[in-house]
Amino acid sequence: MTSTRTFFYVARALSIDAPGRPGLTVGFPAGASSDADAVRGAIARKYAALRAIGWQRREAKRASDRARLAQIYEGRRAWYHTVKRGEAVSSVATLYGTTPDQLRSWNHFTGDRIKIGQKLLVKPWTRAPKPFPPGVTPEEAPATAPSAR
Repeated sequence: MTSTRTFFYVARALSIDAPGRPGLTVGFPAGASSDADAVRGAIARKYAALRAIGWQRREAKRASDRARLAQIYEGRRAWYHTVKRGEAVSSVATLYGTTPDQLRSWNHFTGDRIKIGQKLLVKPWTRAPKPFPPGVTPEEAPATAPSAR
C-alpha cells in the first residue's frame, strides 16, 4: 500500500497492491486527507495482525518440526538402563523388548549376574528410529563405558 495521487494528480489516493491482483486505487477528496490516513492506518494494523498470526504459526510449525526431529534422534540413539534391586537380565530384556542374549552381547558379559547400579546398554544406536517402550524412559549414555565382565 502506497500513498499516491489520482484524478490528474489533484486528489490524494491510496494504491493497494495484492499478490496476483492488479493494483486498486482509492481516491479521497482534498478535504478528507485525515480519512486517507485513517484508512491507511487501519489497513496497516490489519496487515500487522496478520503478519503476527503468520509468525506464530511459523514458530509453532518450527517447534513441532524440532520436537519431531528430537524424537527421531531419541529413537535412534543408544539406550541405557541402570539395574535396580530385584532385576535380572531377562526382566530388563523384556522391559525393553529385546532378548537376554542380545543384552549379553551388547554389554560383553556372560551368565546372568548383574549388579545393582550397573549401566546396561539395552539398545545400540540404530539407523531407523524405535519408539520408547510404554512406561519406560531410557537413560543417557554413562560417563564411562559399560563394565565388561
